[in-house]
Amino acid sequence: MLQNLNGMWLDQNRITGPIPDCMGNLTSLRILDLGNNRLDSVIPMSLWKLNDVLELNLSSNLLTGVLPSDIENLKAAVSLDLSNNQLSSIIPSSSGGLQSVIFLSWHETGSKDRFPSQSLSW
Repeated sequence: MLQNLNGMWLDQNRITGPIPDCMGNLTSLRILDLGNNRLDSVIPMSLWKLNDVLELNLSSNLLTGVLPSDIENLKAAVSLDLSNNQLSSIIPSSSGGLQSVIFLSWHETGSKDRFPSQSLSW
């Protein structure tokens, strides 16, 4: 039913709980904005399969965990906002595959780690 959905703007809706794993099935999504909610738990692996997403905003939630190397699958992404969460790892070295990223926000994630030197060659 939602297979042709291009954009989903659910920001600032006080949504609670985990991001549903089925969001990764919306493969035609170009924009996914879940920012400024109360989403918690880890980011589901299925989101990293949204190969054609241009903008992914998960900012200002309560997301935890580490970013997997699968983040490199977001090759079309031009904007990736993970700020204001409780993520605990560095940006994986595989993030160098994010060749189209123009905007990347990682501040206030709770991470004390740094970007790997390999990712600075974007």
